[in-house]
Amino acid sequence: MKEQTFFGKVKFTINHKCKRVAQKIAISNYKSIHKEDYLVRSDYEKEAVKICRNLITKNKDSDLRIAPNSGKRHIKNLPLNMRVFIYDTSIDIIKNNFPHNIPISPKARKTIINMFDGYAEKYRKIEEDDVHSTLKHSIESILEETTFIANTDITLKKSN
Repeated sequence: MKEQTFFGKVKFTINHKCKRVAQKIAISNYKSIHKEDYLVRSDYEKEAVKICRNLITKNKDSDLRIAPNSGKRHIKNLPLNMRVFIYDTSIDIIKNNFPHNIPISPKARKTIINMFDGYAEKYRKIEEDDVHSTLKHSIESILEETTFIANTDITLKKSN
């Protein structure tokens, strides 16, 4: 499309305007369908998300656990004497046996769960690679031992 001048200063294209209108309609449709993502957040939700982020990403002493049947997540950090339980609608932060229950929105829960699962997968991959490298070395040494034993048996049988 040709560019048109609007009062000699602002240039715009009809194609651009059509895309912006379609984008605004799509955003309003998304917001109407996913209303729970745009609920009012609790006062301490941001702080709770930051605590979870720090424990998951920055603190290497944190132990990330997932309950397979319920899908609940648990972060345990012994040096800080802290535990965090992530539920569907809330986060329980327990520091020095003093619990804090913080309600969270579904959007915040999704953010924490994605972060948690990403780092749990990263740690799983590291452990798996370590086990496979150890396994490969172990299998090679077993093969060498069995080859050596097989060769010595053959030489013993020939000499008899």
